[in-house]
Amino acid sequence: MLLDGLDATPRRTVVGGAVVLAVLIGVAHELVGAEYSFHLFYLLPVCLAAWRAGQRPGLAVAALCALAWLAVDALAHRPVGLVLWNGAGRFASFAVVAVVVAALRSAVEIEAAAARTDFLTGLPNLRAFRDVAELELKRLQRFQQPLTVAYLDLDNFKSVNDRYGHPEGDKLLRRVAEVLRDTLRATDVIARVGGDEFAILLPFTGTDPAWVVLRKLHNAVRIAMQEGDWPVTASVGALTCAQAPESVEELLRIADDLMYGAKRTGKNRVTLEIYRPPAAAAG
Repeated sequence: MLLDGLDATPRRTVVGGAVVLAVLIGVAHELVGAEYSFHLFYLLPVCLAAWRAGQRPGLAVAALCALAWLAVDALAHRPVGLVLWNGAGRFASFAVVAVVVAALRSAVEIEAAAARTDFLTGLPNLRAFRDVAELELKRLQRFQQPLTVAYLDLDNFKSVNDRYGHPEGDKLLRRVAEVLRDTLRATDVIARVGGDEFAILLPFTGTDPAWVVLRKLHNAVRIAMQEGDWPVTASVGALTCAQAPESVEELLRIADDLMYGAKRTGKNRVTLEIYRPPAAAAG
């Protein structure tokens, strides 16, 4: 919980706070007395800066903390050689902590990104897609701007794996991911949510623009499959929402049903419907 709050705070604010904290700790150290060790207290601003802003800010705060302690020792009229020796040692220990904390933060970010990324295509996975869809539904509820969600499934994909092997199937999936990225806008969200199934989120996109985008996408996939000499087509089921469904699960379930409906009615086609709340549909 504490780390979540820290991550939500702007980096400059955290670094500025760490600097102020380091100065206050130095003042408190001087008031209490140089004979007391404040090592653990000085480590706090170092860790804050290194975790939130990275290695360089962490090292800068480490240097400031070492200088603050050095000033406390100097004001206590300790021998200059001892003051400098202790100051260098303290900076080294603070610097090591800053480097380790920054590296730990980097490792945590890499692991978190990996947990939300499909290893084969590099696209977001279902978990990441759900999180974005949740935010878009909240935006829809607040601003009443339409959004479209689509599921794309590759027809006859299994035949590629069976005939040419899984490496060729993986190559095909990576090609489809590339086509999706190249065809859609940077603001659109694409995810691989199953073996040969992809989810697409088109924010601020109503029915007519969605038709244009999805037909263009469907055609781009068709051309890519022909160029690769793969006997594969795509079935797309899409849902445009002017009102927000009750949950992300409902949104994805309907889009998934529409996609399977496209497959049942002949495959290699795009099906797009407008979301109607249960009460409106019943009426």
